[in-house]
Amino acid sequence: MQAFLKAEMPDRGELSDLLSQMIARYESVYWSRLSAFPGTELYLDLLVNQQKRLSLVSNGSFENQRKKLAQTGLDRFFEEKVCYISGQFPPQHKKPSPHMILLACEENGISTNKAVYYGNTIGDILAGNLAGVRTVFVGLIDSIPADLPTIGRPAFTWPALDEGDPQPFPPSESF
Repeated sequence: MQAFLKAEMPDRGELSDLLSQMIARYESVYWSRLSAFPGTELYLDLLVNQQKRLSLVSNGSFENQRKKLAQTGLDRFFEEKVCYISGQFPPQHKKPSPHMILLACEENGISTNKAVYYGNTIGDILAGNLAGVRTVFVGLIDSIPADLPTIGRPAFTWPALDEGDPQPFPPSESF
């Protein structure tokens, strides 16, 4: 213990360099491994073929989200005019605020009772529920706390988009 306490700490410049290296490494690994959920592209193609209107609602910076779309090849589904990214709005409009979802519906002529919002976080689902749209949680059901209030619960869950099952969330529903 004494050896640890007596060990010389790096100066601020060395710590700053080390931190910069760690961040650069993290970003390199992040962008090299970024991919869409399996089956996403197939599912979006199915929706487009059914003439469904698509919008993207996401938190973050506009540039970063557009970069993610390009990296994953999903940018062909989402023109800039149908992307509602929190970095474009005042902070209070970040999800779980329903603002961006309501704006996407309004600007695209979609009634909230005909809209479906897919999300992979409880904040996404809360935003969709507050907006009055149907919500689909994409991810492991175990990640939804059992004691979560009703307003935060999705209407549907989808453990993962699977290449072998590209059906819309409830196949019998039509919008």
